[in-house]
Amino acid sequence: MKSIVICAPVIQEILQGISEPNHLTLVKDALLSLPMLENPISMEIFLEASEIYRIGRKKGYTICSSVDCLISAIAIKNKVPIHQFDRDFDYISKYTSLAIRNKI
Repeated sequence: MKSIVICAPVIQEILQGISEPNHLTLVKDALLSLPMLENPISMEIFLEASEIYRIGRKKGYTICSSVDCLISAIAIKNKVPIHQFDRDFDYISKYTSLAIRNKI
């Protein structure tokens, strides 16, 4: 069985989209029960995220969210794939070692 892990920026992205208070508590509790990667997040990860953004821009990719670069840096460092629906990760996977799984 494969395990699911999470990182703080993913929790932020999920929770900021929830408007129903009852759902917020339920989802937050579920997310916080998962194993957490890079907690706290090191400066090394932030520097790598900035490189991911810079290189993408240089290669002609418009990365819309710097948080996606941060999530990607965490996933690359920990050698875990990202299950995603976001085109930023599709772009980032074209010029980094980011492994993605589309549309879980």
